[in-house]
Amino acid sequence: MKVDEFTLIEYIKEITDSYGIPKDVIVPNGDDCFGFVNKEGISIMTTDTVIDGIHFLKEKFSPYDIGIKSAIANISDIASMGGIPKYALVSLIIPQYFDLDFILDLYRGMVQVFIGQSVYIGGGNISKGRDLTISITIFGEVDKKPLTRSNAKPGDRIFVSGFVGDSSLGLEILLKQGKGPQLSEIESYLVSRHVLPPIRVELGLRIRNIATSCIDISDGLIQDISHIMKASKVGAKISLEKIPTSEQYSIYISREKRYNSLVDFFKYPLSGGEDYELIFTVPPNKVEEIGKISSELSIPLSEIGEITESNELELFYFNEKIDKVRYQGWKHF
Repeated sequence: MKVDEFTLIEYIKEITDSYGIPKDVIVPNGDDCFGFVNKEGISIMTTDTVIDGIHFLKEKFSPYDIGIKSAIANISDIASMGGIPKYALVSLIIPQYFDLDFILDLYRGMVQVFIGQSVYIGGGNISKGRDLTISITIFGEVDKKPLTRSNAKPGDRIFVSGFVGDSSLGLEILLKQGKGPQLSEIESYLVSRHVLPPIRVELGLRIRNIATSCIDISDGLIQDISHIMKASKVGAKISLEKIPTSEQYSIYISREKRYNSLVDFFKYPLSGGEDYELIFTVPPNKVEEIGKISSELSIPLSEIGEITESNELELFYFNEKIDKVRYQGWKHF
């Protein structure tokens, strides 16, 4: 029987949770991180794997860039739960033909990111295999309760940080043209947003006592807000005209791709993924505080919709309902 990634995860959870969930586990399988209580407080853990040919192409990405992207993807999960990343384990599957300099540059990229977040690589594993594969596990800490996907309430406002759509459009440019001086200023910006996405740890820390739920955008805005809906057993209304896109994105879409339809313009922000911005929900009486955080951190925080009771995701463009079937997020299967 063929199933998609998220259905497969549900089947696996049925097996792993069949023996019960330990009392010290406060965030079980199914969120951005797994969380548990220890003697010192609360720990959270996350892991992610990137594979040549699926998540990147070694011919288009430098090893340094691969290392940076791999590290940020993992740290983003810690950020979405309001945590502080602390330690990492890195495991590699390395094909026979890779040389020493490539692997060392890969680690230099990871370490560049980890140093900036005071994360120590405590070890890992190295094995030989067919495709270059990088698996990173990060351990973090949270004060009080982690910020999860499962506490959004009807009436909560939906916010997204930064700009969305740049990363997937940048990837498209990178795969067609590569990196380098041949790119225009706008193209270079969009490619950089894919190769070096933002790290939102500080934002996660600031919203953890205000937001009711949070997730990072890895699979696309539509896919990821749906994860919050499912975990919280709620619905959502999204206003497309409120979704934040960068000036560079808008210029490139109109000039280079000559997209003028609504569907085409919002394809990358809604379905693209790998922006690693945060989507979070906030009670109406806390919205003013989000404006203050946005100003203090110099990060755009845009209100794009509202949580509903319907268990349905509805898309609107200036009050006109849009068929959401047109937009799909990333799926592995």
